[in-house]
Amino acid sequence: MTKTAFARTPRIGDNDILVCKTDLQGALTYANDSFAQAYGYGERDLIGQRHNFLRHPEMPRSIFAAIWQRLQAGTETFAVLKNRNSDGVDYWTFAQFSPCRDAAGRVTGYHTVQRGISPAAVAEIAPLYQRLRQAEIAAGDDEPGLQAGNRMLDHHLAGRHQDYDEFVLTLVLQYEPQAA
Repeated sequence: MTKTAFARTPRIGDNDILVCKTDLQGALTYANDSFAQAYGYGERDLIGQRHNFLRHPEMPRSIFAAIWQRLQAGTETFAVLKNRNSDGVDYWTFAQFSPCRDAAGRVTGYHTVQRGISPAAVAEIAPLYQRLRQAEIAAGDDEPGLQAGNRMLDHHLAGRHQDYDEFVLTLVLQYEPQAA
């Protein structure tokens, strides 16, 4: 069986799963060793920090707005993320975001699981993310910028007859290595 190369930095192995948990405001409450190593921070440096301090500056705000909208509605969601570690090395992951619930069913925080994705999936989604980010910046990179990115993303997804989760899952599964 030939192994498919994944978009990885030396800090992320083929079997690494990056896991973190946050409170309702997005402050990190847990990060596994793979997560800390991938981002290049120690666990003590991460815990208590808002998760968005790890955000890559080229990631469209509209993608994070879509993630938060789903999470705050109590719904699991998926995304492709461009990340940058503490050494300035960029890498891409496929992420699953889920609400954490207490025994009464109340959302108490959020749980994220990330892993690397194929270079082919990155090659397909990166131009869309560039266009979204450029539209956000051109419109002022505040609320009008976010709205511009949202409109562009909605238009892209409507043309595919998919929502963002379907788009991401289709993209990632399309380029998954097949078992021999």
